[in-house]
Amino acid sequence: EELADLDLTDFEFDFGFNDNISDKYTDKTPGALKEKFIMPPFSVLDARQGDWQKRKKAWLKIIDSGKGRKDNLLGDGITCLLNNSARGETLTATSIFDPVLCEILINWFSPKGAKIIDPFAGGSVRGIVSQFLQRDYYGNDLSKEQIEANVEQFGQLENSTDFFGEKLKMPKWSVGDSKNIDEIITESDFDMLLTCPPYADLEVYSDDPADISNMEYEDFLSVYEEIFEKSIQKLKENAFICVVVGEVRDDNGYYRNFIC
Repeated sequence: EELADLDLTDFEFDFGFNDNISDKYTDKTPGALKEKFIMPPFSVLDARQGDWQKRKKAWLKIIDSGKGRKDNLLGDGITCLLNNSARGETLTATSIFDPVLCEILINWFSPKGAKIIDPFAGGSVRGIVSQFLQRDYYGNDLSKEQIEANVEQFGQLENSTDFFGEKLKMPKWSVGDSKNIDEIITESDFDMLLTCPPYADLEVYSDDPADISNMEYEDFLSVYEEIFEKSIQKLKENAFICVVVGEVRDDNGYYRNFIC
């Protein structure tokens, strides 16, 4: 609205605004953004907010994504905190994907009925949340134990209805080395890639030679890029890619610049 009032004639520039521009782009109903997107679509998210925590607790009543994963994947650091701090009692030594983050990313970046591919499926969160939002989720993981745990957990929800009142459909989980994801998942024309890959060796999931979390960093990057290249080839034009990662350090404590 403010831009429409600027006098830019000296710059020979015209935004092309008309009197109804704000009506086209603004829903003046209070709370409309929150109702549509779960959390308003800003670039900085605060997961400590009451609304976020309340919604997360509701999700965690039906999702236990820790099943199928070893305890203490993050090592002794958090264990020490658990033993020495009352605040640490709420922490876990194995990371769990935040279901609220999953929900808002799916709402922001995919339409209802979209197909989502996930080459690093891990726990059940992204699959189950996707299906509650009526997205068709395809997730692959190297760990047979993890996928079996995911399927078992969905079995407790199979009689549920999704957010649109229809019978909840099961995510399409598969087991295998995602280096071969082009052969494992034969579907194509995906609307979104949503995943949370290993942060190098921050969490080591297994001693399987194909597990990139226990590879040397250069080997990890090579396989990591190969998996993403094959996964991206399965996307539609103009599809969104959402990759949730954190920074990692080398053996000397220096950041590897992994996110970039």
